[in-house]
Amino acid sequence: MREITFEEKKEIELNILKSVHSFCVENNIRYFLTFGTLIGAIRHDGFIPWDDDIDIFIPWDDYVRFVTTFKSEHYKCFSPLVDKTYPFTYSKVIDIRTTKEEPIHLNKNITLGIDIDVFPLNYYYEYEYEKNINRKWRLYCKLWNLSISKYWNGKILRDLILSPFRFVLRRFNQSIKKRIISLTNIDAKGRKPFGYITAFCTSEKIRIYDIDWFSSTILHKFEDSVFFVPSEYDKILTSIYGDYMKLPPEEKQKTHHKNKCFYI
Repeated sequence: MREITFEEKKEIELNILKSVHSFCVENNIRYFLTFGTLIGAIRHDGFIPWDDDIDIFIPWDDYVRFVTTFKSEHYKCFSPLVDKTYPFTYSKVIDIRTTKEEPIHLNKNITLGIDIDVFPLNYYYEYEYEKNINRKWRLYCKLWNLSISKYWNGKILRDLILSPFRFVLRRFNQSIKKRIISLTNIDAKGRKPFGYITAFCTSEKIRIYDIDWFSSTILHKFEDSVFFVPSEYDKILTSIYGDYMKLPPEEKQKTHHKNKCFYI
């Protein structure tokens, strides 16, 4: 197998995004570039120069349709809604002609490759979304990050120790996820949500966004194509990063991924 270079990886991810974009347009599924990908689009008209991943949001109703119907010759969608053994709390669309080596593969039956991350936007009701859900999510993320820590690399008892621990974590995650999924567009009393939450990201903070920030989209240049971004992208990025147009210090201008990718 030949190792995939940094620039080749970005090209593969861009092609995945193009396929996802075409599928979403054909099936009337909303999506938005987000996180560093959105910064890259607005600030650089493409990838952040030192970044090597792509992230998108899909509102919950469309997210369910996407992960259960997406089809492509070269790309496959992996999702916790479809495969209970899939280890992450969000979905990925993967180029099945590639493979990835990294210490966070948690299931030997799933082979991951170069991908783009697909995060659901869940509905948010302040009166329903209890504080203990946030506390549980923070605890889950702390334990999850511990379970994929490099500390376990090369440890003889790695599988013996981590297998039951990760099983408990997956069950814990399922209980939280079921609570989040129960928040539908219009509740039993006919009330509408006023925001979105990104509660499936593996981070220690559940972000809340004004639902109106995602009410309309515009097409924006990203590399050699155009993709959908929220028309209120400035409010979204400011809420996450502050002054997102300012470059970080030079010592922080590097990718946070430590994996190796190969053509199969």
